Amino acid sequence: MSTYTPYNPFTSTYPKLYPAQLIETLSSLQSCLILDTEAIGKIGKEGQCIEVSVVHYPSREVFLNTLIQPIEIEDNYENSTAYKIHGISREELERAPTFKEVWTDLLPLLVNKFGPIAAFNADYDMRSIRNTAMKNGINPPPLKATCLMKLYDSLRELDFYASLDEATQYYNIDTSKYTERHRALADTLITCDVLQAMLEEIK
Repeated sequence: MSTYTPYNPFTSTYPKLYPAQLIETLSSLQSCLILDTEAIGKIGKEGQCIEVSVVHYPSREVFLNTLIQPIEIEDNYENSTAYKIHGISREELERAPTFKEVWTDLLPLLVNKFGPIAAFNADYDMRSIRNTAMKNGINPPPLKATCLMKLYDSLRELDFYASLDEATQYYNIDTSKYTERHRALADTLITCDVLQAMLEEIK
């Protein structure tokens, strides 16, 4: 690996390597919570989290898995890119609990009471949760999560951010047993498989 350069949040290097922290960070995830979300709308002011799952690694115990009723659903939802990916119907969302109802169970998991939080694309998931909370009149605390995508990219010495599918293909992980691909629970369990493979690689 290349020579370590002190991290500077305003400067990027390629490949995006932080080898001094890589093994230490991965090793800290021997026991952690894996989180994944699905969202609708643009990830910004309009984005809303519509599904969240949290599972424990390495046990795969499901701590939380629920749909979330958005404040509003766009008129052309069935034609949206998000719907084509996850396939969550308008009817399912209309019957789902509200974010305020889910927040009571989600918050204790997010503030590291049960161990560190990790997600494959932590920036996306944490931003989605925080934005949805604020849209529901909740002022969320600072949220901290380790990004497994960035760890994978550092391990592979990549110039780009790899997808979860690309990581599973690299490690020859059989995802056929996860029937609801691109749903939050399936993706958390697949992420557990990827984390296990990365931990085995650095032994």
